[in-house]
Amino acid sequence: MADTKAVSSFPAKSFAEDALSRLADARSQKSDARKDIQEALFFTRPRLSYNIDSSNRHTKRRQDEDEDLATGIGSEVSEDFATEVVSAFFPEGTDWVSTTIDKSSISDDVEESAITGAENDAKERNDSIFASIRASNFESELGTSLDPHASVGTIAWWIDKPYNTRPTNVQHVPYRELEFNIEADGSVGDRFRVRWVLG
Repeated sequence: MADTKAVSSFPAKSFAEDALSRLADARSQKSDARKDIQEALFFTRPRLSYNIDSSNRHTKRRQDEDEDLATGIGSEVSEDFATEVVSAFFPEGTDWVSTTIDKSSISDDVEESAITGAENDAKERNDSIFASIRASNFESELGTSLDPHASVGTIAWWIDKPYNTRPTNVQHVPYRELEFNIEADGSVGDRFRVRWVLG
């Protein structure tokens, strides 16, 4: 018979406290850049600049003290930049990145058949990766996320394959849901997606 006293909660309380502490750190780091992000969004997509905080529910009402944007040049430049990013880095219908073998770093005692095998494995891996990308909604989500976020400087996607029988799903993560910590070496550490739901 099972011991009913030994029921543990999931997640463990210490884990939840640690996660909340890290989320608070991420929000603190974001607060340092809040005004810069809001200003950049104001010139590219003004309605997105009203609320970039994940700590409260998103409100669609604009603040009375916000000024109206008198020019559309920021929005136009943001759209053009997003188009250039797609053309330069993600051209549709092409394999825009690939894994290759750097033969200059291979020692002389490695047999040619082993190198050829590794090259064939890399090609198969590339084909599999791009088959998955093309089956997903990556390209459609790419277009909606680059403008204005590429011009602001941070783009985030939530990439998930919830079921083996369905394609990979890509979702753009807007600034109001995105929280992350920058480590001492400049790398991205903890990443959080905070989404308020009804209930």
